[in-house]
Amino acid sequence: MDLVRYVTLKEILDVNGKINILFKYIFENSLQKAKRKGYLKEILFYLAENEGATLSEISKYLNKPSGQVSNYLSSLLKTDLIFRSKKKYYYRDAIFKFWIAKTQLGKDIEISREKKAIDDYISELEEKYMRASTELGRAKEYEFKVKLEKALGLKLNHYLSEDGQIEFDLVGKKGKSVHIIEIKWRNKAADYEDVRNFLNKVSMSEFKNAKLYFVSKTGFTKKAKELMKKENIIILENDWK
Repeated sequence: MDLVRYVTLKEILDVNGKINILFKYIFENSLQKAKRKGYLKEILFYLAENEGATLSEISKYLNKPSGQVSNYLSSLLKTDLIFRSKKKYYYRDAIFKFWIAKTQLGKDIEISREKKAIDDYISELEEKYMRASTELGRAKEYEFKVKLEKALGLKLNHYLSEDGQIEFDLVGKKGKSVHIIEIKWRNKAADYEDVRNFLNKVSMSEFKNAKLYFVSKTGFTKKAKELMKKENIIILENDWK
């Protein structure tokens, strides 16, 4: 049974897996010509964790009017990736839903069997592919948000640009000041590349003079800290009061 699970995971998630390659093609090709495809992807990610969600629930998650989200859903329904039943939305294929949930960060891996138990692979995959909000869970994510709002004295919300291309974990405004918080919640220290990617997102966003913050569950590498100091990014300890 372990061998079957291993082979199945390898085909679905390995960079060279046949199912992985097929799903990548379906995912990208289905949304290639769609407008606001960033939001369509966000809906697919949300449904991977909340299958059977209603229009109002999805609208609340995206923080967009129901009429606008209804148009997004209509576009997705045309791709046949999802279907609607009794005013609720579901994935057409359960394996594709699993693939979305595990690969939504857009990174590839290689799976070799070696001597590791299959459960170890599953644990690693969950760490690498689940979004921060998934790993934290809704309750933990909300706790994070509340603590930060209290510490910084401002209201914070998830941010997604109008074109769906730029996403920030938390953004808040206080007077003319904009505060952007990046969260990495994984069993690996945030590195130089993580900080550089954060800075690149900020540079491409509408927020040019924002105050930047970074919190990591297991801290930062030396190079990451040096870059943050240079770019005036404030480090928030994950256990702050």
